[in-house]
Amino acid sequence: MSDPRVFVVQVAQKWNGTKMVPKYDISAAEKYGRIVPLLAPNARPTQGEAVLDELARKLADFSDDDHILCIGNPALIGFAMAFATDANQGRVQVLQWMHDRYLSVKARIFDEGLDSDEGDE
Repeated sequence: MSDPRVFVVQVAQKWNGTKMVPKYDISAAEKYGRIVPLLAPNARPTQGEAVLDELARKLADFSDDDHILCIGNPALIGFAMAFATDANQGRVQVLQWMHDRYLSVKARIFDEGLDSDEGDE
């Protein structure tokens, strides 16, 4: 078992009058692992390869012990989910906020060993 991590797609920011600070208190997610921000708050899908390369690098060893916290740009969340499931044989866990706590939700997106390039010959 590896050290569990919670990958936060983007840490949303707000102006508090003097500086930018996190918009949400995500400390309750630490129950599921060490918080790991994936992308800068100003990252955009239109930044192309740079964003995709950063996600691919940071999620390359995503495992069953890890979670994705889906905060940020919806397209970037989708990209992060794709890289996480690819790294973990189609399995991913996300954290869902439920009133006063996070709930872990597991999904098997595709079967282990599935290769879309095979079988249609």
